[in-house]
Amino acid sequence: IDMSGIVINSIGAISNRAFQGHYDGGGFTISNATMTQKRTSTPCALFGYTSDATICNLTIKDFTINSSDIYQSALVGYAENTTIDNCTFEGKSYFTNLYSGGLIGQMEGGVISHCRIEGRVENNVTGITLGSESNVAYTAGVVGYAINGALIEDCTLAGDVATMGRYAAGIVSRIDNSTVRNCTVLNTAEVSNVSHYCGGIVALMTGNDSLVDGCRFEGRVNTSY
Repeated sequence: IDMSGIVINSIGAISNRAFQGHYDGGGFTISNATMTQKRTSTPCALFGYTSDATICNLTIKDFTINSSDIYQSALVGYAENTTIDNCTFEGKSYFTNLYSGGLIGQMEGGVISHCRIEGRVENNVTGITLGSESNVAYTAGVVGYAINGALIEDCTLAGDVATMGRYAAGIVSRIDNSTVRNCTVLNTAEVSNVSHYCGGIVALMTGNDSLVDGCRFEGRVNTSY
């Protein structure tokens, strides 16, 4: 499905209208989508909010966001207790705010598994001072920020992650009481930022129950801070 020239809005753009169903992409690809939502504190992605939902078997290729929304991603902006399986991002994605991932901006509980990032995830977050303690932006290949028992497993980054903000990682930028298991960053991948906290798999772990287990990093980490 080629979305060239079409500006779209998120499915489930606000929390009280979150997507709560089952979406099977059937192996199809959605390409060249552009979003220009004008809100400031809501998710911006193909699916904005999801809650107790399932999304599987979908590829997204080349995704651009021109928005001030906080949670940005190609697939789900804010995923609550959601299961995502066998989804892929290809090409390039351009984000512009604080919580950005190739497939999920922020994840609260739930599971993402068997997903793959083939392209470039880039966050040109604005309104920050390079090198300062205030330029917080969580950017990663798969998930920007994972909290409250989220599980990220069997996911792969084969592309690149780049951000102007502080936290950049191949799989998840930050985990808080969550788990990253059996994920891989391949030797074709590079993770880069211009500030603090740049990691191959995870940039920052908080909470007593956070765990990274059985992961492999073969790529490159580059920070110019």
